[in-house]
Amino acid sequence: MATTGPATIPSASSQEALHSLLREVLPRQGAWSDEEYLWLTDRARRPLEFTDGRVEVLPMPTDTHQVILLSLYRLLHAHVRGAAVFRRTAPAGPDPAATARRAARAA
Repeated sequence: MATTGPATIPSASSQEALHSLLREVLPRQGAWSDEEYLWLTDRARRPLEFTDGRVEVLPMPTDTHQVILLSLYRLLHAHVRGAAVFRRTAPAGPDPAATARRAARAA
């Protein structure tokens, strides 16, 4: 089994060479197509936004943002679920428990 050595830190010149290459092969801002953007999103590990041919790298959500989002989701889910359970299209029929209590009292 082959082993790899410790990761090497790229030199500033090799990093600049990589940036230069990417500037040559990737579209300029404002010239991105839908297909190029979708290609990029399949390979990126960061949230991206695409508007009018421009690609912007979005900041990663903070923990506070995630907590707020989850709280809003739970509230909305409870509201929608409650509306689906309690919404009636016709008047409710008699309550079977109340009917049984009335029958027991009458007997």
